Amino acid sequence: MLSACGTGQHFKNIEQGTSPINTSTPITLKVATFNVSMEATNYVENNQKAMSNAALRTALKSGQHPQIKNIAEIVQRVAPDIILLNEFDYIADKQQGIALFKQKYLEVSQQDQQPIRYPFVYLAPVNTGMKTPFHQDKKVA
Repeated sequence: MLSACGTGQHFKNIEQGTSPINTSTPITLKVATFNVSMEATNYVENNQKAMSNAALRTALKSGQHPQIKNIAEIVQRVAPDIILLNEFDYIADKQQGIALFKQKYLEVSQQDQQPIRYPFVYLAPVNTGMKTPFHQDKKVA
């Protein structure tokens, strides 16, 4: 799970510390959730088996992967202030994961869309594939 907070003027003011939000003026906040299906198995070439998220890292570093460019274009078209990205493989080193996605895809125009910047990010480890203390018969191990 990955969530980010965006680039609207009210966020710029907070980030720069230049002015507080005027509570007498209504603020429109666009929130989105997107199942991006950015798991390593989608980025392995020649039907090789992915054993780690190295394939996703390579795709992110290139800045040219068609599926990731399409994802970035959709985000740019919708331009949410806050977005939750589901199924983005967990890469603990933000510089090798989300930072690359932001720098190489979101902050670069895709199909003539306005680049988008998310200065605030929350990245949580996932529990998919983690062992459970329960057997299939629901008895504790």
